[in-house]
Amino acid sequence: MKRILSVLAVLTALACFSQAIAEETQKKAAIGYLKGDVKITKKGEKSSIAGKLGMILSQGDKIETGKESRIELKLEDGSNFRIGDNSTVIIEEMKQQDGKDKSTMNVMFGRVWINIKKTLDSAPKDFRIVTPKVTAAVKGTTYRADVD
Repeated sequence: MKRILSVLAVLTALACFSQAIAEETQKKAAIGYLKGDVKITKKGEKSSIAGKLGMILSQGDKIETGKESRIELKLEDGSNFRIGDNSTVIIEEMKQQDGKDKSTMNVMFGRVWINIKKTLDSAPKDFRIVTPKVTAAVKGTTYRADVD
């Protein structure tokens, strides 16, 4: 009897673990607009590559724009994230967890503009901008931040 209960406990734990994994999905963003000198450093890489229209970016990637350069990311949920010239941004988090879209962008310096898509049938969104001094949560709106 103890053996059957032990097996059932292990199976239950495995089922809960696999369900928790299934509830978190990594999201991606595509470069929808690009102007000028934009460098992308993929997660885990030391050297950067030139950004290209349509390039897919994911959690952990670093984006650097040069003088008179701009980039716009199209997120999977339909939101837009623009990065102005002379800016550095790291995609800290971009996932869906427990039915909620969660994105965190770490703005090291520069200028960003976000348009969060909000529709009646969409999942709840949690979009955060982190700067060296402030963290701002944005919920279904248009938002701009400048970091010196």
